[in-house]
Amino acid sequence: MAYNIPDNYQNLTPSEPLDKKTLNKMVWRSLFLQASFNYERMQAAGWLYGILPGLKKIHKDNKDDLAASMSHNLEFFNTHPFLVTFVMGIILSLEQNKTDIPTIRAVRVAAMGPLGGIGDALFWFTLVPITAGITSNMAIDGNIAGPFIFLLVFNIAQFAIRWYLMHWSYKLGTTQIVK
Repeated sequence: MAYNIPDNYQNLTPSEPLDKKTLNKMVWRSLFLQASFNYERMQAAGWLYGILPGLKKIHKDNKDDLAASMSHNLEFFNTHPFLVTFVMGIILSLEQNKTDIPTIRAVRVAAMGPLGGIGDALFWFTLVPITAGITSNMAIDGNIAGPFIFLLVFNIAQFAIRWYLMHWSYKLGTTQIVK
């Protein structure tokens, strides 16, 4: 028997804002976005795993609302893995304010495509070639630090972006979008 996702949550009272500890936990979980990648729903399972701590706090008083939220957040999802926290923050602010489910779904779908292209341009077509070019020349010249500097720069950049986007987009969503 198929589960029918409702259009609205049963409890429409906005929940308390998420704390920084929960937001940071979701940033760490975003690292596993592609851990269960598949060709039917792409990153959906990793997406749900990433935002689940926030959803549990938002829908802690109603198991049916949590089930509905988990179900619609398990639908097809595919975006750039380093920019996913931007979408997480916006979606969590909508969930917190108990926005109707079709709107939450539409925002999630509308954000994932453009962020995929932006992320590719920023990271794969800019940061990686520039950093790799500089550090590979260091390695060719015999400097053993080259590969380590590449990994350090690349990982600091992508993790700083993840952390910043989660906090900024959640704050943006709770103060601007929902009004």
